[in-house]
Amino acid sequence: MPTRNIKAQHTLTVALVGVTGYANMYVDRLVSYHRNGRIRLQAATVINPSEASEACHVLHEIGCRIYSDFEKMIAEESGRIDLCAIPTGIHLHCPMTIAALNAGMNVLVEKPLTARADEARMMVEARNRSGLEIFVGFQTMFNRSLWETKDLLTRQKFGRVKMIKSIALWPRPTTYYTRNNWAGKLSVGPNTIFDSPVNNAMAHFVMMPLFLSGKDIENTASIVQLEADAFRAQNIESFDTFSARATTNNGIELLFNFSHSTQERYRPTIEVVCEGGTLQWFENENYRYPDPDKVSAHSTRIEPVDARTEMFENIFNRLQNRPGNCCTVDHAMAHTEFVNHLHHDLIVAEVPKNQISSEIRNGLSYSFVPGLGEQMFHSHQSGEILSQVIPNWIHELLNTIPVK
Repeated sequence: MPTRNIKAQHTLTVALVGVTGYANMYVDRLVSYHRNGRIRLQAATVINPSEASEACHVLHEIGCRIYSDFEKMIAEESGRIDLCAIPTGIHLHCPMTIAALNAGMNVLVEKPLTARADEARMMVEARNRSGLEIFVGFQTMFNRSLWETKDLLTRQKFGRVKMIKSIALWPRPTTYYTRNNWAGKLSVGPNTIFDSPVNNAMAHFVMMPLFLSGKDIENTASIVQLEADAFRAQNIESFDTFSARATTNNGIELLFNFSHSTQERYRPTIEVVCEGGTLQWFENENYRYPDPDKVSAHSTRIEPVDARTEMFENIFNRLQNRPGNCCTVDHAMAHTEFVNHLHHDLIVAEVPKNQISSEIRNGLSYSFVPGLGEQMFHSHQSGEILSQVIPNWIHELLNTIPVK
């Protein structure tokens, strides 16, 4: 909990770093909260005003101070901001978070926490010194039904958890990898990025199983053993398809199947296999429990809530000393450690060109591997990694990766 005593009736002051790309969502939400009196959006850093004229107009209109330089904003707003939102590139998360904490600001940093485990530890140390908090934008981690499900699992209401399986197939157009200077990259200059489905678009569906497999309500599990397949069909440095089986420090098996290079789309799904049945979570739905009689009435009737709205509301509540389920740096470190374990010895296999097709959808070009989606879904259902079910043409390219 933050040590600064923010009274419940106090209007929270907020600063924002960046307003274009994904950060535009933050502009929309924070301006809306400003207009309804929930917060005061007091300052924003905009380094590219020519590309953000509409956002700048709105910010000027509400009286938000606009800075062209992050360091200047931090210096001038030091001690006057309750929460600094940092939806920036991955390599900027650590230095910007530490600078904001040193200026007396709680932080909401976009997921992933950072690309490097040593930077994650630096962020924890800075948080501890400041007495403030680092919230991390894994928005599904703020969901009330997730935390109620975690409580049921830790109390073994469905018996012991044996395995948690996670799958998401999200085809991406080729423009997805040209939208900025780090998409699909392992590094940019001296900065580690590790961009991939695991560390970006589908990071939520790694984070949630790590959280659900933790031994108590606040605990997140860590990985002690990992075998993984990673390969790329896109023209990138990193990988676009991932299949892995892991064992946590408390003996739970985790299975992941993610791809941006299938022709099919399959919505994110998580299955928690327990001794007493299987719990299911589907994107934009609540959990489906194997025995509704073991679940409290209110937890089975939660109305769907926009995940980002729930994230902001819970953070605001926590800052004002009200209850709020939040994903903090303490939870998100497990995801960063997972990604670092994965990349320690990872060999990314390249899909043969003759196995890649392309097509135009809604004016956008897509490259994909025919049949890959069906194979990944079979992997998910069977509980095996992709190299154990995929056609022979890729067997020799895939690698088993031990965690060291």
